[in-house]
Amino acid sequence: MDEKRPRKSSPVWMIVIVLLLVSGPLYFLSAGPAVWLCSRAAITEDQLHTAYAPVLRLDKQNATFSRAMRWYVNLWVPGEPPPSEPP
Repeated sequence: MDEKRPRKSSPVWMIVIVLLLVSGPLYFLSAGPAVWLCSRAAITEDQLHTAYAPVLRLDKQNATFSRAMRWYVNLWVPGEPPPSEPP
């Protein structure tokens, strides 16, 4: 008779799901090191603004997010304001 074997879930799917769940927070957290690189002239402000346009947009729209991001960025570049906003 036909016996149905239990299907094993592919580890590839589990890896994809984990990457999707982790990539969002890592994007926001990478803003701190990016501002640090910008303060050391390793990247330009234009490159920073291009890469983090969604973060800058959210920063303008949400005061709580803005305070949290400014606190976090200040951990990477203490005493310096974040790069000016694009024109």
